[in-house]
Amino acid sequence: MTTRQQSRVISAAAVVLLTLLPTLMATAATTTDRRWWPLDSYVKVWIKNEIGGGRPLKIHCRSRDDDDDLNVHVVKPHETYRFRILPNIFGTTMFYCSMDWGTGLHWFDIYDQGRDMHRCRHTYYCTWIVKETGPCLTNGEFTACYQWKN
Repeated sequence: MTTRQQSRVISAAAVVLLTLLPTLMATAATTTDRRWWPLDSYVKVWIKNEIGGGRPLKIHCRSRDDDDDLNVHVVKPHETYRFRILPNIFGTTMFYCSMDWGTGLHWFDIYDQGRDMHRCRHTYYCTWIVKETGPCLTNGEFTACYQWKN
């Protein structure tokens, strides 16, 4: 194959690629199932108060860089506080929450993209059960409990 023929093959491949790329992007933008498209998939974080003793749980969540402050929320016993996060493409999204139920302030990284990305990916839900001993992440397939950071 001559150099000129090789150039024509490469040019034809570039035309095909440039024709298909917008179609693929439009399909990705309009699909209803985003499980395969991580750049536009929110993760829903649910934090359920299972402290016990009928005590309310005061929660204050923020992003690691403090760009997003979700303010203070008081969660009644057995109720759930919910918010959603759009993880970044670098895999570094992190939210931490301070929690208080009358025994002092406790905190935990409630969403760490490096830790939770695959655990919450199937359903896009990170469900946390908060107990005095620490928070437990559950996704229907497993439960992982952690100790408070402080």
